[in-house]
Amino acid sequence: GDGLRLKLQTLASEGLGVPVQIEHLALDVWPTPSLALVGLKLQTAAPIRAQRVQVRPALGNLLAQSRQLELASLHLQDIQLPQKGIDQIQQALSKQKRPAQNPRGLEPQNASNSASDSASGLQIGLLALPQHIRVDRLNWISAGGDQLGVSGQLRLNDARDAAQLELKLAGGSVRGPLRLQGLGAKGGSVKLSGELVTQQLDVSALPGLRERLSGQLGASTTLQAQASQLGGLGAALQTQTQFRVDNAVIKGVD
Repeated sequence: GDGLRLKLQTLASEGLGVPVQIEHLALDVWPTPSLALVGLKLQTAAPIRAQRVQVRPALGNLLAQSRQLELASLHLQDIQLPQKGIDQIQQALSKQKRPAQNPRGLEPQNASNSASDSASGLQIGLLALPQHIRVDRLNWISAGGDQLGVSGQLRLNDARDAAQLELKLAGGSVRGPLRLQGLGAKGGSVKLSGELVTQQLDVSALPGLRERLSGQLGASTTLQAQASQLGGLGAALQTQTQFRVDNAVIKGVD
């Protein structure tokens, strides 16, 4: 029936503070079971859209009939991500009593003390973080209308405390390891660190630089963040970058 789709719409709308629409759900059983949200739309003034969001649970846990939720993968396809829509959601979340940086089951906690869904007995802890996150054809749109296409993936280890990031954008790539500390500890803080290498980015394809500069960008970036909860790492992120632009041409200079 349509009950599950409507329930997911309601939960997402309440959680994000904006109306959420899902055209339909798709259930696959091969090669492993998965659930996909098709035609996802966040009804912000500048709508955020995803043609398909597919979640695949870990097969081992399914076969063992474990009550611990473990996600093997999250796959997002054909995403329209306007900055104005992101800003609207952030404003809506900031007004809620329980803001987005503390999503259920993603606060620092011991997996053995995971949150539990009282209706199903399902335990939601660290393993609910998908081990493989893949994004195909994300189109970010700046407030000024500039666009940037991104595809990539993030692979986490079994313990969910280390990951490898790979992104493709502007004709080049961004790759490197990331480390998470504190997710398995009850209380305390969560720490993120990493080293990223940028190669062969076409500067003229980057928003804000198209009319000013061309060339091939290479860079090395170290990043770190510390927050009380996983969702707060973005606001606390600090980076340090060394870069070069090969074959650089400054435009608009007489």
